[in-house]
Amino acid sequence: MRQNRRSIRNFFIRPGPQLRVGAGFLVIILVLQSGILFGLRWPIQTFFDELQRFYRIDGAELQTFVISIQSTLLYASLVSLALALIAIIYGLRLSHQIYGPLVPIQRHIKSLVDGDYSSRIHLRKGDEFKELEGSLNALAANLEKAMPPN
Repeated sequence: MRQNRRSIRNFFIRPGPQLRVGAGFLVIILVLQSGILFGLRWPIQTFFDELQRFYRIDGAELQTFVISIQSTLLYASLVSLALALIAIIYGLRLSHQIYGPLVPIQRHIKSLVDGDYSSRIHLRKGDEFKELEGSLNALAANLEKAMPPN
């Protein structure tokens, strides 16, 4: 039975480091989001106080205006949470591109250490370690020529 290569289980090659990268992106987005939202709170409250004091706006008009601003901030929060989710997905995808080629590279090096010099490594197109693939394959070819067959 053929294994589904697009499953979540196959996406986490090295879960620890990959999740640290995703969590890093999440922390950055959440810090920025909370900084912006809490940074806006004081000026908005000051603005409301000044409106009420200067223009002598009654409570009902001011309350309508406050509700309008609060709904705008709610929409901004939802958008920033969506951006946080996108950042997590991007972080995990980026970590997959970095850690994905490490598994076949480690297998190839282990086979060279075990004496299998006919071993070659094949990485996906666009992987970050494509240059290393060529170097490791050249090393294996040179070792295969230099070492007598067992």
